[in-house]
Order: sequence, then C-alpha cells, then structure tokens
Amino acid sequence: MVFKNTFGIPENFVPSAIKRKSKIKIAENGLKFGNVGFNVTRRGVQLSIKFKSKQEIFGFGLQMKGFNRNYGKVKTRNDADPVGNSGNTHASVPLFFTAEGRGYIIDTFRDTTFYIGKSKKRKRTIEKDNKITLSTEELYFGDRTDSYDVNVEIPYCEGVTVYYIETDSLTQAVKEYNMLSGGGCLPPIWGLGVYYRCSAKFCDRQVLDTADYFRRNDIPLSVIGLEPGWQTHSYSCSLVWDKKRFPNPNKFIEKLNEKNCKVNLWEHAFISPAAPFYDEIFPYCGNYEVWQGVVPDFTSEQCVKPFINRHKELVKQGVTGFKLDECDGSDNTGGWFFPDNAEFPSGIDGEQMHNAFGILYQKTIMRALNKPTFSQARSTHLFCAPLPFALYSDLYEMKDYVTACVNSGFSGMLWSPELRDCKDKKDLLNRMRLLVFSAQYIINAWYLERAPWLEFGAEQEAKEILKLRESLIPYLFSAYNVYNKTGLPPIRAVVVDYPMDKETYSLQDEYMFGESLLVAPVFDGGNKRKVYLPKGAWYDFYSAKRVNDGYTDYESDNMPVFVKGNSVIPFARKISGSDNDVLFEIEPVCYGEGGTFTLADANGKTFDLIMTEGVLENTEITVGNYKIISGKNS
Repeated sequence: MVFKNTFGIPENFVPSAIKRKSKIKIAENGLKFGNVGFNVTRRGVQLSIKFKSKQEIFGFGLQMKGFNRNYGKVKTRNDADPVGNSGNTHASVPLFFTAEGRGYIIDTFRDTTFYIGKSKKRKRTIEKDNKITLSTEELYFGDRTDSYDVNVEIPYCEGVTVYYIETDSLTQAVKEYNMLSGGGCLPPIWGLGVYYRCSAKFCDRQVLDTADYFRRNDIPLSVIGLEPGWQTHSYSCSLVWDKKRFPNPNKFIEKLNEKNCKVNLWEHAFISPAAPFYDEIFPYCGNYEVWQGVVPDFTSEQCVKPFINRHKELVKQGVTGFKLDECDGSDNTGGWFFPDNAEFPSGIDGEQMHNAFGILYQKTIMRALNKPTFSQARSTHLFCAPLPFALYSDLYEMKDYVTACVNSGFSGMLWSPELRDCKDKKDLLNRMRLLVFSAQYIINAWYLERAPWLEFGAEQEAKEILKLRESLIPYLFSAYNVYNKTGLPPIRAVVVDYPMDKETYSLQDEYMFGESLLVAPVFDGGNKRKVYLPKGAWYDFYSAKRVNDGYTDYESDNMPVFVKGNSVIPFARKISGSDNDVLFEIEPVCYGEGGTFTLADANGKTFDLIMTEGVLENTEITVGNYKIISGKNS
C-alpha cells in the first residue's frame, strides 16, 4: 500500500509535480505522527523516522560506492564524479527501502541528508569496563546498535511530502514504487541490441564503413552512435550538423537504415550561440553559463518549445535517440556546471535545478521523439522508471559498475557500464561479458579509430559474446515487459528476490538479471571468485551442471552466471527483419525437470513456453516475433 503524507507547507517544484500518472492507488496519511517526527528549523525541514529495531536499508539512487546503509550519513546530490561513499552520484535520490518491505520517498529536489542510526543525547550511567582496542573499526563504529532511527534534513523549505510504502516484502515494495512512478519503461526490441558509438572525428563515410565492418563479419549491431563531431560546435552545443563531415545527413541516415542501423546523437543541453534558436531561448535560461553556453530552464515552455522543435527536425531526419551527456554536474573534476545559487526565470534555484536537470532533460526529449527509443542520460531523479533512458558514467572501475547495477533497481533506474579502453585482452572480454547481462549494451569507441577488440586480436571472441547478447534479447525484452506491467526491475539486487536471506543484505557484487539468472561478475582481469547462491536448486548457465547453493568457489573464463532450478531460458537466433517486424528463432532450454517462461512480443502479447522433462509443448509454431522450435533439457 502507498500512502501520501504532507508535513508543513511543501515547495511547489517537487518530483511528484512532474511525474507520470501513478498505476497504483495512493492513500492519505499512512504515517502516524508518532512514528515520524516533523520540525522546521533555521536549517529547513527535519524529519525523524523511528524504528524499534535495526533495519537493513537500501536505495538512494545509483550508488556506486556502497550498498546496505544501516548506519552513517547519506547526502543525495547528483554529481558526475563521486569520490567516496557519501551518497553523491550521477543519479542520487531521496528514497530508501527496508528489508522488511517498507519504503520512504522524500518528495524534493533539494540536497537531502539522511543520518542513519545516530543517537540523540540521553542520561547515561558510567561504564565499568574501559575496554582498550587497537582496531579502528571497533573504535569508530562501536555505537551502531544504540539507535535505529533515520533523521532526514531538507534545507531551505518549510514542509515536505513523504510517500510511504508498506508491504509484506522488499520485492513488493520496490514494485509498488515503480508503479507509483507510472510503471517501468518498455524499450523497443532493437534497443536491447548492440550500440556502437563511433570516433568523434569520423565523417559520414567512416561511420558507414564501420557499419559495413559489422555486417560483413556477421557481428550484431543495432544502433550507431555519433559523438560530438557531428555538430558544428559541441562545447557548448549548436545541435547543427557539421556539413564538412556530414554534407547530406538525410542521405547518410537513410544509408544506415538500409543496413538495419538506428542513429543516436550525442549532445548536452548547454546551448551555443551557434545554435539557431539561441536568441529565442536566451531570455528564458538561467543566469549562469556552462562552457560559454546558456542553460535552458526546462520548466519554462518559452524555453522548451524551441529546444523541442530543433530536436523534432533531427527526429524527422531519422534520428531515433539521443545521448544526454553531462546533465549531472561536477563538484570535483573541473567544477563545470552552474552553481547552487544560480537563478532561473521560473523561480527555481540552482540547487533544485541541479538535481532535476537530468530528468527534466529526458522528459523534454521525449516530447520531441514520436517513435520508440531507448536512449541514454547521465542523470535522473525520483519517479524515473517510465522513461526509456539508460544511465552511464565516465567512471570506469568495474566494481563501481557492478555496485551501481545492484543498486539501480531500488530506484527505478537502468544502468549500463560502457565498454571503452581496456588494460589487456582478459579485461576487454570480462567487460564485454558483463555488458551481455546489462540493461543496455554500449560500446563507446568515441576516441578509437577501430573496434576495441581488434587491438587485442579478439575479434572472434568478441563476436561470440555479442551473439550471446543477441540470443538473450527475447528473454530480456520479456523482463522489461514484466517491469512495465508489475514494476519488478529487470536488473536488481539479489536481496530484492530473497529478502528473508540475511546473507543477501551485504551482497553488492551479484545481481538478478531477469526472472531466472543470477550474475556474479569477476574483477581485475581474474577468472575466479567466491559466489553466494540463495537456498534452492541452481545450475551453471554455460555447462548446465548443478551447482550447490550457499557459498562456493567458482573458476571459469566466462562471466559467472547461474540459473534458478526449473527455469526455461528462451535462447534466440535472429532470422530476419527489424523494428517490430524482427523475427527470432527460439530454442528454449530447461534447467531442471520442467518450468514455464512467459515470452512477450513487440505488440505486448505474451505466450507461455512450458517444458516438462525436457519436452516443449506447442513446438514448431510462430507467435508474434518468434518462431518456436523444439526445446531441450539442460
């Protein structure tokens, strides 16, 4: 159940004011004032959320440096370069869940601070033992069991709305948050294929040659991405084609479409004087520049309309998506972005706009697109689940990437670790395998003259990995369909599926991928690690051999992936077509004695693949985008 509770007088510009219509009922006043204390001080709003026992706490957006937050301080502020486990990250949001199935959403764009497990003053007795310890962990964290409250501080306001989710499981709480947001996004089938971003210096001929390389060698490719060089001016942006590199954009896009390649354009929202609509939006932009470009007030229709019209022109030429870069801001690397004391004509200040900028940007772009998309953005905020954008980062530590994968599902976010440079062949292949089991497959070769695997003589291995991704598209698309209909994220922490298993409370380097797969990435070019599998039957994804639950040592040159017992995986081979007409040949594989998988097609229809003792019912039929052939038992 979702409850809405208003304390004091909230600000008008808040996340709920711009979110999509909820797909779930909202009740009033589910929080009792005895459980949540409210106060307004010179610092702003103070909330005190009281718990009777220790809580396992998850959420706060795309956190890359930490997982379970049952103690300490978290400050939710969007930032391109998080340097520690402070709470700041690309998409940091004021939201958390408990393992017991409760959720708390603080409806604000302010930099919100959470103090978890901090003890207030009370009269104490003298301790008899003056225990001396040489362990800094014991010294600094010795008072963790003293308080279980979460104290929240929202600056510069006199009130706030809190959405409270109360369910009987963490699984249901996460689902209800996404349905409160409007349901999860459903990307087009082609959006789950391979994205390849070409060198920023490439001209039209070089981009077409790149597409030809993929097609000639039967390497999967769905989308070609163009980096800053497609524009006449990119820092700040003109959003105008560079006619030296791309003399005929319409013909260029037409040729890529003939090769079954969609087109995605890089940009950011800081608008150059070279943009044809610069003068028109200038009066409606913020009072600070970024990279000598104006910053649009995305809440102002006078500012948004010319911005949308320019993008409509690009969409009319055949562009199917955009990469919305640098909408997160930087506090630590160069300090680019507008300051918190910036002013926008709508009355919004820089702090609010900083956190809202990414999601407002996405919503503006969606108004320009009149076709299905699966695009990219570097920042987002509360209630973002319906927006078909995957987040990405300039940060490149694989452990950070995986922690972000694990955390993303709590906040309705999709996260994709890009492939760029690699230390060696093993590092390259590990990263490529990780991308197979990601929300979106992005190879970002923006500074490379040729595909990164060619540097290591790994073309055949790369091809096999990309083919594996292609074979899992129907499986992943069906997971997105579940996301859209029920709110269950396609990629999520293991604790979301197993909230009663205490071992999952600290499991930040494994995650669930769709209905049945558990992914446990290896790091630093290695090929072995300790894996935890919750109680039940599990199988190795590649060999189909039974694997013990609990902790086990795993060694393989493949990315460790495990399948829940009695699961049906619809492995696919692309036969023909593109867009909604794409046709896959499906050969289901059952891991165990029998099971069912609900396959979704591009038109929203579903079909149950039922296998019993290795035998598939209803074989040799064509349903929607799929031609079903005889399955097999693992």
